[in-house]
Amino acid sequence: SPRLRNCSCKRKPELPLAVEVARKWERKCALSSLVMASAALKPRLAWYCKECEKDCIQIRDEGRCMCGHRLKEHNGKTLKCAAKKAGKPCECKKFFYILAQGAWILRCRCKHKHIEHEPNPPYKCAKPNCKGCDKGFDSPFVCNCDHGWVSHEQRVLAKNEAEDFSELLPANVKRGQEKEPPRFEELKDGEE
Repeated sequence: SPRLRNCSCKRKPELPLAVEVARKWERKCALSSLVMASAALKPRLAWYCKECEKDCIQIRDEGRCMCGHRLKEHNGKTLKCAAKKAGKPCECKKFFYILAQGAWILRCRCKHKHIEHEPNPPYKCAKPNCKGCDKGFDSPFVCNCDHGWVSHEQRVLAKNEAEDFSELLPANVKRGQEKEPPRFEELKDGEE
């Protein structure tokens, strides 16, 4: 068709259009399967406010732990840190979420960073002669929900809550909403 020949889209000329569409569909389905499989292996975590009784933040793989490592560097089931610090295994026994945004990181009332505290409870300051946090890490931070850092805790989402990870998928590959692959007749008319 003249419309198809004059198409300015960047597709490989050696592949027929139907083959290219089929490969695209396979890639989308594979991505969907990978995301679902990886989410099933690792518990889903949230930063929960005990006063509001709601999840303020869903903790993602890039979320930071008290030890300074990211969630993705912790073991999937036990949440023990698998990373190394200065060639030695990290001492962190379980992931403990610490708020961080770009270069900004949460500080304790003693004014020291979270990575300057012990990686395990009660998270006491590791700086010599620090008396600002005798009971362990405590921050004056106030969340968007207007409650303090101490009003929050990390919790594992229940199975039915954790099953909805469709926000991780591309908009056109939502779980349970996959449409049939486009028919060739529709493609040659320019529809998808």
